[in-house]
Amino acid sequence: MHVTMDSMSMGMAGVLVWAALEKLRNISGAAVAIRDLGIKRSPFFLARSLAAAEGALAVGLVVAPASPIVHGGVITLATCFALSGAFALGTQKRIRCNCFGASGQNFLGVPQILALGPWLGATLVLSLTAPPVFSNHDWPVKLSVIGLAIAAVRASQVIRAVQLAHGDRMSAREMLSWLH
Repeated sequence: MHVTMDSMSMGMAGVLVWAALEKLRNISGAAVAIRDLGIKRSPFFLARSLAAAEGALAVGLVVAPASPIVHGGVITLATCFALSGAFALGTQKRIRCNCFGASGQNFLGVPQILALGPWLGATLVLSLTAPPVFSNHDWPVKLSVIGLAIAAVRASQVIRAVQLAHGDRMSAREMLSWLH
């Protein structure tokens, strides 16, 4: 059961870290989504606070996966996202989803509502399987593994971008030689 708890907490933490980093990379996209949800006061502050909350919960899931405070935070965050999706559907507003930064072309709605179930289920599993006493001494290794996993995913995206850019450069060279 310890492996299940570790996998669950690290998976959840990885998703939250990814979301936080992507929001910070394009904070204006998250701020626009917050504003489009009808929250007009301090959307940039709230976007940064959201990213900070995701990051803090990610660390909490790895360092103290049995913490009721961490569980409450995860449930609150997942519920807020589900309510955001429900709001967008109910008002028929097309609010760009910035859950993972500006990389997606999706809009708030059904995916956020459907994600609530897995987040609640995973939190329940953690609450039932995580040791009740803080005994997680290998958390630096777990955070490093999460960081390496995110870096590996990002590296594949960078490699793809470099390959596309190479093709663009070759095409530009051909065009320039043709123009001369």
